[in-house]
Amino acid sequence: MQKARILFICSWYPSEHDSFLGNFIQRHAQAAAQYHQVASLSAHPSERERVEWSEEKGVNEIRVYYRKQLPLLSYHKALKKGYQKLLAEGFTPQLVHLHVVYPAALFALNLKLPLLITEHFSGYHPVSGYRWNAFSKWLTRKALRKSYMVLPVSQHLGRAIKHFAPGISMQKVSNVVDTSVFKPPVQEPSVPEGEAFTFLHISTLEERSKNITGLLQGFKRLEEKQIPFRLWIGGDGNLENLKRKVKAIGLPEKDITLIGPQQSDGVARHMQKADCFVLFSHFENQPCVILEALCCGIPVLSSNVGGIPEEVNRSNGLLCPARDEEAFAEALEKMIRSKPQYRPLSISKDAHNKYGMEAIGAQLNALYLNALNAGT
Repeated sequence: MQKARILFICSWYPSEHDSFLGNFIQRHAQAAAQYHQVASLSAHPSERERVEWSEEKGVNEIRVYYRKQLPLLSYHKALKKGYQKLLAEGFTPQLVHLHVVYPAALFALNLKLPLLITEHFSGYHPVSGYRWNAFSKWLTRKALRKSYMVLPVSQHLGRAIKHFAPGISMQKVSNVVDTSVFKPPVQEPSVPEGEAFTFLHISTLEERSKNITGLLQGFKRLEEKQIPFRLWIGGDGNLENLKRKVKAIGLPEKDITLIGPQQSDGVARHMQKADCFVLFSHFENQPCVILEALCCGIPVLSSNVGGIPEEVNRSNGLLCPARDEEAFAEALEKMIRSKPQYRPLSISKDAHNKYGMEAIGAQLNALYLNALNAGT
């Protein structure tokens, strides 16, 4: 099969300023590169203007660093500069895969190529509190309606997008997990008798969506019942603020370990050592950390929000109502009691087949071929 030339145009993408932002988009590109020639194009505000070209796991990555003088215009010009570099290197795209519509759609639509859109943005949900301005709403709707197919990472997000822009064609394509990193430990850790059950939470530590205060309050209720536990908390948020919250809520320092920001291998190591991954978010789409935890074979306990119930069920975890700290504490206690019922290798195998590079790459390959054959 002849490989097509696919251009990822990305509103979010890892850069020298933020190595985590859009890393899930980068993994989509790597999954697609198993089947096609893939280049990614992104633009990032910076004090020093330049165009950088690199190669990462089969993906040619073009990052344009630009001075943010007239925000949207400067951004658009930066993408154009990167695209011209791409053409000069002999890469002439046949199809555009746009990730996160706004603001990159402004450039993507000008190329007049077949268009697929993957959306990750939670702003389509009223609960997020995001307020669209007239231009961003107009541009986003135009792009959604011009695309051959919109690919939300969850059915829940897809329903919100359809409400925002009725009549569009849609198919869920999940986030990607690098299962060469996120996998069960070679040998399951033996937990000494009497050892405290270990929960792991990793996120941006952002209060508005991740509800860190509610999460800590739930564990405080567990501590008041004198149920032993350990809680590891990691992420790229404000650790000093988190320390103050832990102290204010009154959780014993011996029970809480703050592990800070972690690269993928560090996240995987902690998942492989933990008994359960836990979230108590107010809203979500399809959190990558949940998929990664399942690929490592550990059960997930989460609030029942967004696309999470599409992935978590009785065989691999527990769900509880959002914002209900008492129900959350009861679920924590139930998880400790019911841990022996979960089968790590079965959880991991099922997750690998759903979220692995091979599975998502195959889905994208079929969609690309259909879009190209449709001649849109």
